[in-house]
Amino acid sequence: MNDRAAVEEIRARLSDPRDVARRLKLERPRHGGGRYRCPSHGGAALALFRGRDGTLGVRCFGCDLHGDVFHLVAASRGLVLPGGFPDVLQAAAALAAVSLPDLPREVERPTVSDATFAGVVARLLVLAPLAAAPDVLGYLTGRQIGPQAIRDGWGALPCRREQARIVSALARDFTGDDLVGSGLFVTDQETGALRFRQPGARVLIPWRGLDGELVSIQRRRLDAHEPRYIAAAGRPLSRPYGLDRLRSLPTSAPVAFVEGAIDALALRELCRRHRFPCVVLAVPGVETWRSGWAAYAKGRTGFVALDADEAGDRKAPTVTADLEAAGAFPKRWRPRAKDWGEVLAGGRAA
Repeated sequence: MNDRAAVEEIRARLSDPRDVARRLKLERPRHGGGRYRCPSHGGAALALFRGRDGTLGVRCFGCDLHGDVFHLVAASRGLVLPGGFPDVLQAAAALAAVSLPDLPREVERPTVSDATFAGVVARLLVLAPLAAAPDVLGYLTGRQIGPQAIRDGWGALPCRREQARIVSALARDFTGDDLVGSGLFVTDQETGALRFRQPGARVLIPWRGLDGELVSIQRRRLDAHEPRYIAAAGRPLSRPYGLDRLRSLPTSAPVAFVEGAIDALALRELCRRHRFPCVVLAVPGVETWRSGWAAYAKGRTGFVALDADEAGDRKAPTVTADLEAAGAFPKRWRPRAKDWGEVLAGGRAA
């Protein structure tokens, strides 16, 4: 199947509005008038419909989100079109259970420079430290990873009514174009003021490269609304979380691949308690696995420590094969619960 055929197959499989809403876990409020909560701005103004050509149409009456199923997937995953289409295509294919060919990936073209983006994120983390949001810190502490999150430099946005002061402080150091171009902010259509994209995603998780440089930032909601995780628009999570720790342990230390930054902190804590040196790297989700990431475990034991669920078990053979091809020594390390966060919270042995 070539890329054009894959796009058409995805459009055909993701054409039913109710089915797509269910797969993306879009919320339909009781008094939403038949519309869904928009993943872009959070309001109950999103209409899904089947167009004349039989494919899904998308239109939000509260923001500028409109188009087809790929625009909806992009908004739900915190990605942007057209620059981020390879990542959108990969996410949509996973949603539709369509196998993709090995396509060449386009070069990302962020709207601000890497240095400006890193500057915005670094300043944001100073203005919004994790310790200043007791409810967010309490949530992470309840999962036994609060101290680890602080050490890793996580931050937390205040509640919505207090976020304007963070935006105002950032606006003193950066231009409005820089802030919007960072993928973290939008201009409110009604007031013209800058605000955070998806302000309910309050946990700030910095993703760093090998040398500790800020390469992206992931945000997480604490409630059940979807999408629970978003990345900065135009800044896909193109490297595993925890990469900055790869050089902190001996080259003989194994590398474990888990799902999500929270699981990375959980397994890291379990390894610390058992005095088991291990570099823990997190992928954003099994559908985002990239074969090139296997090279980080070259010459080491590579633990395939994905979740103990259908998706993790289905992806494990692919990760195993990629690790073998990269010169690693793969082993499946299946948590004794759904994921490592549950293992840590339940007091189970790793």
